[in-house]
Amino acid sequence: MMNTKLTLLFSTLFLAICMSCGVFKTKSKKNKESQNTTQENSSPHTQISPEKDLSTPSTIEQNVKTPPVIDTSQSYTLADYSFTFYDLDGNKVKLSQFKGKVIFLNFWATWCGPCIKELPNIKNLWEDYKDEVVFLLISNEKPDRIKRFEKDKNTGLPFYYYNSGDIPDVYKHSLIPTTFILSKNGKIVKKTSGSEPWDNDTNRQLIENLLLDYDR
Repeated sequence: MMNTKLTLLFSTLFLAICMSCGVFKTKSKKNKESQNTTQENSSPHTQISPEKDLSTPSTIEQNVKTPPVIDTSQSYTLADYSFTFYDLDGNKVKLSQFKGKVIFLNFWATWCGPCIKELPNIKNLWEDYKDEVVFLLISNEKPDRIKRFEKDKNTGLPFYYYNSGDIPDVYKHSLIPTTFILSKNGKIVKKTSGSEPWDNDTNRQLIENLLLDYDR
């Protein structure tokens, strides 16, 4: 009888110990999982799925060009290359010599205030483009008068003179200064009566576009 009671007592104690160990392991596992979850949530490195870099312009945006100043849909007056004039030494010059080039054709006079006013701006443009653009500053005055003006002002600009009866109809004008800009393709893309700041960004962009044949 005593042996039976002792056996039952030891069995009960063993069962209680086993159950205690199981509960401890379960709690330890839960605590470990809880700690891992906490560590993951508090990690200083957060993995974010890569997204498109919005700061980089798209290929389409990169290929967009500034629209040309020239309205290619407009019908322009054609230049007349039969115009003949003279340099200050009396040598004959024909406009046809410069066919296929961008031409800056300016009619002016030494006594004209607005003409003189715009000369510094023309000179700035001439200094930057004289190797690519033909500049012709033409007066109907006697060459000696133009020479005296140039000696006094020392502009360095390319001055010419013409006989009034020799000017083609497309270049006839009632006011000075009057300026024509001719494209490589023989179109008068700009005509201005009166002085203008010729070295501004708009006119420079026009010249650049004409050099790229944007008037085609």
